[in-house]
Amino acid sequence: MYAASPLRSITGTRINPEARYWYDRRGLCTAVDSPVRTGAHPDLVAWIGNVAGFDSRLRMTQPAIEEWPMSRLIPRVHVYKSFPHFELMPGTYSIDYVSLTKARDRLPGQEWVEDIRGMFPEGSTLLLNFIGNNAQTHYIWSLGPEFWAAPFLRNFDGIVSPEFSTFIDDPKPQFLIGERQKQIFCQEGAEAGFTTIPSIAWSSESSLRRQLDLVMSLYPRVNTVWLDCLGAGVDPTAWTWSRIEMLEKHIPPDFPMRWLVAGAVSGWAIVELHRIFPQGNFHSVNIRPFAATMGKAGTRGERVARFQTHCRRIEGWLRREDLPPAQPRPESLPGMRTIL
Repeated sequence: MYAASPLRSITGTRINPEARYWYDRRGLCTAVDSPVRTGAHPDLVAWIGNVAGFDSRLRMTQPAIEEWPMSRLIPRVHVYKSFPHFELMPGTYSIDYVSLTKARDRLPGQEWVEDIRGMFPEGSTLLLNFIGNNAQTHYIWSLGPEFWAAPFLRNFDGIVSPEFSTFIDDPKPQFLIGERQKQIFCQEGAEAGFTTIPSIAWSSESSLRRQLDLVMSLYPRVNTVWLDCLGAGVDPTAWTWSRIEMLEKHIPPDFPMRWLVAGAVSGWAIVELHRIFPQGNFHSVNIRPFAATMGKAGTRGERVARFQTHCRRIEGWLRREDLPPAQPRPESLPGMRTIL
């Protein structure tokens, strides 16, 4: 499959259990008479080494940070035809692609989608994210240049690269391809005239280190990176601690990159992020859409006030105001892959 298919045709879907059995057993996988070696690739080790290497074609460029300001808190929002229900303050907003269309096999086509910018206050910065629907991500990947020609993309100041391999237990070739897909996505977006933002999610410490090495080598041409600290079906405290510990280990505290941290907005987590990024060069993406933060109980005014209070609290933490006490590290953290 991997030898015969161009990278664009490998869409990041989970490979079958039999393939994973072979990939997880490297010795069997690379033996001369291995069915995987003889049937899927004549030299699997060399192929994996090539995919694991950095893509020298990555020539994306972002505006200088001073020309591309962002608010410290970046609410994640769903937009719709009648959005918004109350006056928003100017700031940076991360908009879910899945709220623009539920379709898995076509791009957003509604007329209102082409004027999303008009829904937000003047001076706002709009980012597009792809959280929440893997099938849509695979479809977008299959389109190539057709996706970048879509008119609605012109509403956005930055487009965050999707995660093409989103499971911590993905086999090694799977997540290596996912990392390369993100590089190609950013490259193609830059070539089409858009500002793209590399995202980093990681399945192991070496996966994080490999991706950080790439984006930090591009500074200052690339100055803004999305750190995906989300975890589904996990203990949120232990998971966030595992993310924080690895970020602290592999990001120098004086490195001036701007980090957009998604999924670590608890007060105690922001305390730790201040310690990791003493220059304050991190921004918090409030990963709960504001509709969820507002809730359904109470009057419209009460729901709006709930959302605004929530945002002010996080903004205060980001300014080091009213920070809660540090939270002890759990005795055990989620295990990570160690086969790399």
